[in-house]
Amino acid sequence: MKNKLTSLLIFACWSLIFVGIWLGNGTFFSSEAATILTTSSTDTIGTFRTNVNTSLTNLNTAIVANSIGGSDTQIQYNNGGVFAGDSNLVWSSSTKTFTITGGGFNVGTSTATGVITGITPTLSAHLATKEYVDTSINTEADYFLSSSTSDIGTHFDLTSLASTDAENTITSSSISSGDDQFLFSYLTTTTIPNSLEAGVYNGHLHLNKSGGGQTMKIYWTLSSFTSSSVETVRMTSEISDELGTNSLATTLHASIDLDIELNTDDRLLFRIY
Repeated sequence: MKNKLTSLLIFACWSLIFVGIWLGNGTFFSSEAATILTTSSTDTIGTFRTNVNTSLTNLNTAIVANSIGGSDTQIQYNNGGVFAGDSNLVWSSSTKTFTITGGGFNVGTSTATGVITGITPTLSAHLATKEYVDTSINTEADYFLSSSTSDIGTHFDLTSLASTDAENTITSSSISSGDDQFLFSYLTTTTIPNSLEAGVYNGHLHLNKSGGGQTMKIYWTLSSFTSSSVETVRMTSEISDELGTNSLATTLHASIDLDIELNTDDRLLFRIY
C-alpha cells in the first residue's frame, strides 16, 4: 500500500496540491479533505480526510490534467500556472546549445569558469574577441578632420596627422528642413589604405548648431573615391542625439562584415549629413 500510494502522489502532483504531511503509512493529515478526480467529476480515485485511512479506486483511470506545452526542443516555463513553450527558447541536445532568438540573456554578477568564445563584432555594442582586438591594434589607422581644402573638388582634407591647433572650426551654409542634407566632406590626401578591414569604425565629432528651431541630428558615411571622382559608399553610421547650440562631443559607429579591397588609386571620402 505504501509503495502504491507514493507512486500515485508523484503521478498526480501536476493536477493537485495537498496541504499537509504524508507519513507513508496510509494516513494523510490535512485540515481539508482532498479528492483526486479523473476526467469525470463523479469518477474519483480516492478521498483523503483528516486522520482517516483511505483506499484508492479506479487507479487505472488517473490522468495528468496539465499537458506539456509548446513544440519539440522548446524550453518549458510556467505561464500563468500551466506549462508553455516558446519558439524563441530552444535547446539542442545534439549540439548542447541553448538558443535565444529576438531577446537577451540577463545575468547578475557572476564569474565565468570556462572559455567563452565569440564572433567578429559588427556593432558597437558587440563583445570583442582577443583575436579581433589583437588584429585591430595592428591594423588600426587614425584620420583627422582638417580645415584645409583638398586638392580635389570642394572637400576638406582628411589627414593621418593631427592638427597642432587647439581647435579648427568649420561652419556650414544654412540648411532648410528635411532629412539627409549634406554638411561637410573630407578626403584623404593619399591612396593609403588599400583595404578596409571587417569590423567597427568610429567617428568622433564635436558639433553644434548655430540657431534655428528645427531638430538636428547627424550621421556620417565612408566611401571609396576613385581617381575619376566616382564615389562608392562603404558604410553608414548610426544617427546622433539631437544637437544643441553648445558643442556636443559624440562618437558614431559604423561596421562592415567583410574586408573590402580598394583600387590602388582609391582615396577615402568621409561625409557628414
